[in-house]
Amino acid sequence: MLEHDDSAEMIFHKPRFFTNFIAETNILNSMSSSDQHVPSSVTRDPETGAITCIHGYDPRYHRHYDIEIMYYDDKDLLIINKPCDVRIDGSTESCPTIESYLQEHFPQFPKHYLIHQLDYVTSGIHCWALSKRMAGIGGKAFSNRRVKKTYTAIVKGHVEKDDFKINKPIAERLDNDKFMCIGDANNPGRESLTHVKVRKRGYFKEEKVTLLELSPHTGRRHQLRVHLASIGHPILRDVQYEDPVSWDAGRTMLHAWKLHLPLAHDEVHDLETENPFEQLVTDHPVLYGPAPAPFFSCTIL
Repeated sequence: MLEHDDSAEMIFHKPRFFTNFIAETNILNSMSSSDQHVPSSVTRDPETGAITCIHGYDPRYHRHYDIEIMYYDDKDLLIINKPCDVRIDGSTESCPTIESYLQEHFPQFPKHYLIHQLDYVTSGIHCWALSKRMAGIGGKAFSNRRVKKTYTAIVKGHVEKDDFKINKPIAERLDNDKFMCIGDANNPGRESLTHVKVRKRGYFKEEKVTLLELSPHTGRRHQLRVHLASIGHPILRDVQYEDPVSWDAGRTMLHAWKLHLPLAHDEVHDLETENPFEQLVTDHPVLYGPAPAPFFSCTIL
């Protein structure tokens, strides 16, 4: 089952930038008549012709977004930088999904396999297998906890300690299965461990916030969001676990930032995106003039 989350040859993938690349328009025409026919386009490397970015569109909110292709081999593996608030898979009746765009632009693969999960509201590094073989290898790497995941988040308030761990069980709420909670005697849940490091204390607009680096040692559903809320520092604009919600934050401030992915003794992938929150935390409150804007501008379901 998928977790939510020295001699090896190291492959480091830097984020790509898309200036001077060639845009190619491709109309979605493979969906059923009940699905949304949404124009999509891709950006290609002018030298190799490889797709480096898929430009998607969500008709629910008239929102354009980019799906960066961080790594691709033509046999086994595809790694993307997922935008926030984009559906990964499922029905395309109301909007395209990551999976439907991959099926459109990489049709040579009959199936695209999810190796691990990212929440709908979370952006960042997301891995897809292009073969059943890689789905098994990648899935085992995650379930056996050999993968090292690093997230970044902006949370409410100034976190006191610089470096600490949250070791609290997480359970599904008995009254609402869309929410998770800290386990107790009546609903014990499963053990969950998160390593927390403070990167910066400051302000988002006028609100005290802390920029964090997060390393989950287990992969429970909503683990980071529930753990941080449990210590009184919920993630900004987390509509499920922050009360009151910081609506002006523009998005849930949680991003899958770095990934160490060992697939075999001679194949290790180290990936890193830009930190989308680094410039949003200021040293002083922004009382006048323009406030920092979120990296993505989107609407939460």
